[in-house]
Amino acid sequence: MAGRRHHRFPRGETCDDCPARRWYIENGHKFCENGHQVEGYVQFDIDVDDNFGKSGKVIRKKKETKKGEVKQLSGKKAKELYMMCQQVILRKQIAWLISEKGISNELDGVCRDLWDFRTCKFIGLTMVGNKVGDRKGKANATKQGSQSQPDSGSERPLHSSQGEEAQSSSDGEALGRTKLQSKIKSWASEKWEMPRMVDLLALLYLGCLLIQEPVRIGDIYRWAMNNQLPFIGAIKIIPKEIRERLPPWAHKSLHTRYFKFEGTKLHNAVKILMLGYRKNYGLIFPAIPDPPLLLRYIKDLAIPPEVYVYAQKLWSLLGFRLSFPTSKPKNSPLDSDRISKYPLLDVPDVLLVVAIVVATKSMFPFDGIERQPLSIDDPLTLKMNWDIWEAEFADTIDDKLPNHLIFENMDPQRIWTMSDEEKNEYLDWYQETQLDDEETLRERETDIDRLFPLQPISRPAKTAAKVGDEDEKTILARLQRVLKATEFVPPLETNRSDGNGPQSVKVKTLGDDYPHYRTVEELKGTAKQFYQVAAKLSGLSLNDLVVTVISFEMKLLSWQRAEELRIQKSTQGPIPSAQ
Repeated sequence: MAGRRHHRFPRGETCDDCPARRWYIENGHKFCENGHQVEGYVQFDIDVDDNFGKSGKVIRKKKETKKGEVKQLSGKKAKELYMMCQQVILRKQIAWLISEKGISNELDGVCRDLWDFRTCKFIGLTMVGNKVGDRKGKANATKQGSQSQPDSGSERPLHSSQGEEAQSSSDGEALGRTKLQSKIKSWASEKWEMPRMVDLLALLYLGCLLIQEPVRIGDIYRWAMNNQLPFIGAIKIIPKEIRERLPPWAHKSLHTRYFKFEGTKLHNAVKILMLGYRKNYGLIFPAIPDPPLLLRYIKDLAIPPEVYVYAQKLWSLLGFRLSFPTSKPKNSPLDSDRISKYPLLDVPDVLLVVAIVVATKSMFPFDGIERQPLSIDDPLTLKMNWDIWEAEFADTIDDKLPNHLIFENMDPQRIWTMSDEEKNEYLDWYQETQLDDEETLRERETDIDRLFPLQPISRPAKTAAKVGDEDEKTILARLQRVLKATEFVPPLETNRSDGNGPQSVKVKTLGDDYPHYRTVEELKGTAKQFYQVAAKLSGLSLNDLVVTVISFEMKLLSWQRAEELRIQKSTQGPIPSAQ
């Protein structure tokens, strides 16, 4: 029998039955050197050599690390972060215009310069250094349109700024001269007025104007409302880590889902921003490129090209020009900030569409009254078939507001009467605008969320394109069909001989019984549909277009009366009225 291997008891311990100080193990039990069994000891796994003498692993429960709440910024730091968020959105918007709409790459550099001039005087902006400081002097752009070129050797930071929570309530209304003048503030004052989200769209339009791209304010407005151009819910573009540090007012502004964007709000923003550049830097913007814009309106409205020359003559007769301001105030310098009596007519883009509407009403009346041409050069020799025109535009006018405007202020009782299609639209809108992004929802996912996961947002089937959204092929095909339906009217000989001598024939001619529509309620039939199409293309509300057109017509009537008096004085005799 092999010798036993003895071990010593711990210091101060002995066997319970004898003074033995050593012990050994036999058959899994512990005995002292004299053979007494030590109670309370049993050896396990004595046959498994790998586990002999080893103790089990100690597994401690890990404490859950509490994720600290992200601290929201405030003061100037919050404004700087908000401005960086607007910078990201602006870059996305510029990239979309260049890639999707074929705008020149120069737009990126021009918008950089415009944004630098707009934000470089913010005293709390630490990111803007000496790069921009050297360019604080006046920048002049000639009437022909001196263009800002991107600086290829340096990278300039872009910044935007505060939300529109405190000043957006009154912007939707048409601004009078006094109210608009009060909004043209110095960008160097201590109370630096930060740009709003709508100013991003206004800056994009001014950038297109500087590089002479034929883009209308209505195009920018429509792309933003359709959410093709990143604007509605633009906060989702911003990374989550940055969003969490934004204050509540910045969240509200960047969401833009509470933004009542209608009527002339963008036109007023363009005008105020343009006046701001003039007041702070002496920057004079060039005239809009009227030839391509006129052609675009003629194609989109499907009207004869003869309107082109007639519309040009109208604004020339009244002394208007297609640069801001459109009219030069009396006894004031050309670059004066004074606003005219008709504020919307100060916007060249609005003046252009108004002249087209008035020219079309004169040359191709909607009222059905027979007017006879007096010569082969008379515009009335061409007669439009307005029934064909109405049929072409019957499915393109959509008076329905976008979902974000319908559902935002909807009565809860209305939900019970919704159709299945409307319910799906409402749930899609709620998922897209009211819920958090997918990443945040995954982090907060619960068992019930896993049982009922959110479905992808269903996109409606592609329907007939609305006004301004059609492709070039569709627009040209429609124009061709309308022009084919026009008729030639031979000129009427006002003096004829019936054998008894010449006899004068009294007929209604160009300008007789010209209709004036002062309110939307007065528009009927073809006239209303034509005004609606023109309003959609220009980005104006129907009421604003009616008011602006009647203002232009009153100025035209005043010019006509002044001409009659001038001719009467020169001939020293009365002349018959043209109306």
